[in-house]
Amino acid sequence: FLHRVIQQIAAERNNETLACKIVDVLFDELGFPGAGFYTPPPKGGNVPVLVAGRSRAEPENGSPGCELEAAAAMRSRTSVERGENGKSFVFAIPVTFEGEVFGALSARHEAGFSAADRELLEITAEHMTTFWALNNLLAQRRHESLVDPLTQVWNRRYIMHRLDEESSRINRTEGRGAVILVDLGDFKQINDRYGHVTGDEVLR
Repeated sequence: FLHRVIQQIAAERNNETLACKIVDVLFDELGFPGAGFYTPPPKGGNVPVLVAGRSRAEPENGSPGCELEAAAAMRSRTSVERGENGKSFVFAIPVTFEGEVFGALSARHEAGFSAADRELLEITAEHMTTFWALNNLLAQRRHESLVDPLTQVWNRRYIMHRLDEESSRINRTEGRGAVILVDLGDFKQINDRYGHVTGDEVLR
């Protein structure tokens, strides 16, 4: 089962879609009546953000109602359970990597969670952490490959790609376009007179 799930999510490079796929697995295949993935609250807030959720009780908004447990799991960075009479009805697991909290994977089950259920949820959360961190790293590398490290403006590779996109759009719509070039005249004089460190500051 886990091998099949990993095959489904390993190729997913969008973290929001990754969360949706995992929640679908918990809801459709494992039969949890409620499942969701939450990210930390926005700055100044205390309610976590539901990125993906499925619920038999709340089919309209998909909220599994695990906000409190998800928030507690993200704060404590440990699994959080809620239940009574020895039964756990809500189980939330933090999704963290190298000190960064990505969110919390949560599930609800009125019949309670068995030891096998807990283990499966924890293993699923571990795999989700791995792929979420990998996607973040790939996105960062993609961004770095398109941005000049000194000025943080788009580089030649990005500009050529955008020019191709705009040319195609103009051709499709039979529109018109223009490219504006700005030249920093005599910039070499700044480097020669004040040095390259100052030249870099002027460029920035």
